[in-house]
Amino acid sequence: LYYIKEVGEDKLDLIIIVGNTQSLSPEGQYLLCKDVLDYVKPFDISRIFTLGGMATGQPVENPKVFGAATHEEDVELLKEAGIEIRSNDGGIVGASGLFLGLAVRQGLHGSCLMGETPGYFIDAESAEAILNKLSYLLNFEINVDKLEERAEETRQMIAKAQQMEQDLINKA
Repeated sequence: LYYIKEVGEDKLDLIIIVGNTQSLSPEGQYLLCKDVLDYVKPFDISRIFTLGGMATGQPVENPKVFGAATHEEDVELLKEAGIEIRSNDGGIVGASGLFLGLAVRQGLHGSCLMGETPGYFIDAESAEAILNKLSYLLNFEINVDKLEERAEETRQMIAKAQQMEQDLINKA
């Protein structure tokens, strides 16, 4: 958990919560999200953003960012940022979706940004796309230079794997 005061031109206070795992059960997911929202409540927050991936199972060249929001005015803000609004073709799984559902019950505005990703590796390119949209929404610059380096490494790794696969096919 990171607490950063007066960020950007709008002097926003941010609480950033990161994690690389989620609870394994629905009950655990619910308890985790509830406890986090209870923890941040004294900070008098009014809006939350959750970030995640939307797996395609296929390589993605230029990842799109999809979004969902709890309030119509937030949907409009997402659209202004060039974020494609998710239709009702599927839910947002895990904490990213549950936070929104629990937050709206507490009177908070919530938005989820999901980067299009193959889903089978840590996708720095998708993360960069998400952070660029979040940067726009929050009206301050987020340095994504390290992610760009990581994205290039990932592109090289994928190209190498594809070449190995092609070599195997050619030998068969």
